[in-house]
Amino acid sequence: MILAGVDLMGEQFFELRRRGIENLNFDNVTFLLKAVDQLAGGPSFIALRKRQPRQRTIEAVEARTRAYEVQRREDTRQAEATADTRLKRAQARLDQAVHDIQERASTSTSKPSRS
Repeated sequence: MILAGVDLMGEQFFELRRRGIENLNFDNVTFLLKAVDQLAGGPSFIALRKRQPRQRTIEAVEARTRAYEVQRREDTRQAEATADTRLKRAQARLDQAVHDIQERASTSTSKPSRS
């Protein structure tokens, strides 16, 4: 194995990682430790060092989001049903009004004229 940059073995990388300044987590340290493990014949630690922390999701927020989406869909369905019912009622009133106007018009034209 050949390493082309010895600066990765610098103490500053180990110190930054140890102190955890501004969440800096350089892979240099992990890489160097894996290389040492490989050279020393201890591959069991290599697999262990490959592990990365898994970011957990905010389960409570996701559960609330799912509940909100279910409620929003139900509210939308109810609003559409209400709007459809009101539209049908309004259309029925309009049809009745048109029918009444047409009936009045036909009765006024069918009356015999008085001369």
